[in-house]
Amino acid sequence: KSFGHQHIKDDHETLRSIFLTANGKFDQLIIDLRGNTGGEITYWSENLLSPLLKGPVTLDVLTAVKKQYERRMNIHLLYYRLFTSNDLLDTTANSIVSIKKTHINGLDKTDWNSYLIKKTFSPQNTFNFDGGIFILMNRDTLSAADSFVSAMKQLKLATLVGTPSGGWGNHYSQPWLFSLPNSGLTFQMDIELAYNADELPTSIFGTQPNILLNPSDYPGPIPADFEIETLLADP
Repeated sequence: KSFGHQHIKDDHETLRSIFLTANGKFDQLIIDLRGNTGGEITYWSENLLSPLLKGPVTLDVLTAVKKQYERRMNIHLLYYRLFTSNDLLDTTANSIVSIKKTHINGLDKTDWNSYLIKKTFSPQNTFNFDGGIFILMNRDTLSAADSFVSAMKQLKLATLVGTPSGGWGNHYSQPWLFSLPNSGLTFQMDIELAYNADELPTSIFGTQPNILLNPSDYPGPIPADFEIETLLADP
């Protein structure tokens, strides 16, 4: 249900145990990310992507930030990069090999700075699995869970099944906290226009599944058994 940093180590051991027990006998893997509100990119890069790879891959992601924002934040943006423990542009933590300015169609160059961020991932702690991967997703698949499904779709490593994600799969920065000067009301908001595997702004459109299903609330009741007939009857 979460890609939170506090779960990385324990979940890695759980996943490794599952694949060791399976010993390569399964030819399909279903990852259920309905209701997963995200956490850390390092969760999915270390626990899911790298162990499932057969060879190195390169992921290109696009994002755009208003020039006015970067001008106004100025030194505060530098402090954020230096002291935050969750900097999405941390090249080591997030497997980034280059960050280059680019142009995104539809955005005015005078208002926006657009970036192409290139990441590389290699097989590591590889799972004994060589089958098809399917990811279940819905509107509550958010943040790092959204960036994961987008990466798997772009790299053609999985088939996405369900309804569009809720977005927030950011590449430049986590959503920032802002407060209104008079009321003191505090709220969280994206400061970037991050793009997904379909080259659409993810906070507006989410990531689109390969196979669109009717919306499904999650979690639901645990089925009485896991026979095919029972599972197919599960709404």
